[in-house]
Amino acid sequence: MTIPQLMPWIGGSVKFEAGLSPLVCPIDESVASHMIESDANVVDAAVKHAHAAFLKHQDATTAKRIEWLLAAADAIDKIEGELVRSLIRFIGKPRRAATFEAKRVGTFMRACAAQVPHLMGEVLPLDVTAAGAGRFGFTTRVPYGVVAAVTPFNGPANLLIQKVAPALAVGNAIVVKPSPPGTEVALLMAQAMKAAGIPDGLFNVVPGGRETARLLAAHPLVAVVTVTGSTAAGNELARAAGAKKFVGELGSNAANIVCADADLDDAATRIAGAAFEASGQQCISAQRVIVERPVFERFLELFVAAAKKLKVGDPEDAATDVGPMVRSAAADRVEEMVKDAVAKGGKLVLKPERRGA
Repeated sequence: MTIPQLMPWIGGSVKFEAGLSPLVCPIDESVASHMIESDANVVDAAVKHAHAAFLKHQDATTAKRIEWLLAAADAIDKIEGELVRSLIRFIGKPRRAATFEAKRVGTFMRACAAQVPHLMGEVLPLDVTAAGAGRFGFTTRVPYGVVAAVTPFNGPANLLIQKVAPALAVGNAIVVKPSPPGTEVALLMAQAMKAAGIPDGLFNVVPGGRETARLLAAHPLVAVVTVTGSTAAGNELARAAGAKKFVGELGSNAANIVCADADLDDAATRIAGAAFEASGQQCISAQRVIVERPVFERFLELFVAAAKKLKVGDPEDAATDVGPMVRSAAADRVEEMVKDAVAKGGKLVLKPERRGA
């Protein structure tokens, strides 16, 4: 199933059918769908629905929340094929990687469900003073309320569920602003969760870009803001969030160190795979390789050979290792980085051959 128009999912249904902009498929640069840019009214409605749902369901038992998560995991397993198709179509993720990511969603939800019973408070003796003799105090964990989550394009199912499942597991409601290419994945998951019995309003989706994310982080009814993305995006949203609790997973420089006594064949193969997985667009992609001088030339030879073995092509093909970047502008940026490196004395050891994104 393709969702032709990607609208906000608020309170268990689609809202605000207006203001659409196109989303482009990175494979052939055709228009894959249209998405609304959620404005202040949309964000406000989503957060208020989430807050109302939180108040209604905050006292749900641990057993009930586990039941919801397990049912949602089963429902999402059933739409694995749709998630894979969307990851290929909107992200350009190769089929094998897309399938791995889609399968991970249900697995992660079940892992969260298994952890819920272990989230306990403490019993504390109060006899540190004479007045506390024979007395005990206790602590218990309570949900924050509404969680605002901003997720990136490079793992739109995996990184979304890493925010949604823990939030729901402990009794929060959540509003997600996915990266535009990951919007359909988020909506497919929201629909599956509703079908599984997750109460309306506990999981909401507001499509949009940078301004939508800022509006969401700044909303006064949001208690927690969690962001996975660039350091610049995280800093901007932390400022918008103000005094709210902020959780950021931001950027990376992913260094790899190869010592002279390493298994160079193994290191070269692993690092080449890590460098070009997801077309180099994720924080765990190998970005720097630091090699001891005595083995540098040999390692470089092996690394280039390993990189050449990776199949670049159509992400629909199960044999493809490297698909397109998420959009042409991203590929343009990489080309400029390569040109800059060469201009500064770098040596081009793999001739680039660009086809589209």
